[in-house]
Amino acid sequence: MLKIYLQINGISIYQLSKKTGIPYSTVNDLANNKTMAGNCKASIIQKLAVQLQVSMEELLDICDQSARIQTKHGSVEAYTYSKNEYYYVAFLDDNIKQELAVSPVCKDIHPFLQELIKWTVDSYLADKQLEVMADELLYHEKK
Repeated sequence: MLKIYLQINGISIYQLSKKTGIPYSTVNDLANNKTMAGNCKASIIQKLAVQLQVSMEELLDICDQSARIQTKHGSVEAYTYSKNEYYYVAFLDDNIKQELAVSPVCKDIHPFLQELIKWTVDSYLADKQLEVMADELLYHEKK
């Protein structure tokens, strides 16, 4: 969902509307999946892509590949995209944008991509939990 991408990148629907000249209602409908990006005029997708500094194909991926990712160690609102022959997942963690490499782009990976994304995010969240636990342990040892 475009809304997740905008939140992660600190851009409001209003700002995007003003900067592109696209009506707020159109950007809002796209951001909230009321209108599918594939059904928009190419000129609208192009204006949005230029403003967001992504290709039109990347923008369509962002609109289609955004979701809440639920793992054993937590959940995040994230979007996935491909760039330079690699798949990435991006999300906010403590209001800091995280971008994690998931897998090289290849034709055989697509059926497994969602599970790889989930595993990548879960590994990140598990590592973060371990760091917090280690910090707490060190803090208690110093007392």
